[in-house]
Amino acid sequence: MLHLVQSNKMEVLAAQLCQQIANDSRTLDNLFAPQPIWVQSPGMAQWLKLKVAESLGIAANLEFPLPSSFIWNQLYQRLLPD
Repeated sequence: MLHLVQSNKMEVLAAQLCQQIANDSRTLDNLFAPQPIWVQSPGMAQWLKLKVAESLGIAANLEFPLPSSFIWNQLYQRLLPD
């Protein structure tokens, strides 16, 4: 599910992300599936990992794709299935 949060302060967005991760109720079917979080740059991904780890004590099984690579992978999977 796509969950969109808007703000002009990165700290507010990071706090919202940490709250969302802490309250995530995954089913047993997708418990070990990585959680994608779109980011603008690799530097932002690193900063978010640090903020999540600082807030929750650990940052595991999170993927930080750039929007272009995420869209490319989705198109590739739909156009060329196994």
